[in-house]
Amino acid sequence: MFASKSFGERLLRGIVGGGLFYSAYLLGTTSAALSSLLGLGGLVALRGCPMCWTMGLIETL
Repeated sequence: MFASKSFGERLLRGIVGGGLFYSAYLLGTTSAALSSLLGLGGLVALRGCPMCWTMGLIETL
């Protein structure tokens, strides 16, 4: 259900999504609007919540 055809693709999406979440966290005190957009971008990159991404990564292995 969650498994991708490529482990590298899933890992790349995780790196991009994690980077966006981290950026949103760092900018949370200075710009709420930008932080919200970065968080939303992280959800789109992971195609859902981080836990769903992790489950998919395990299933892909």
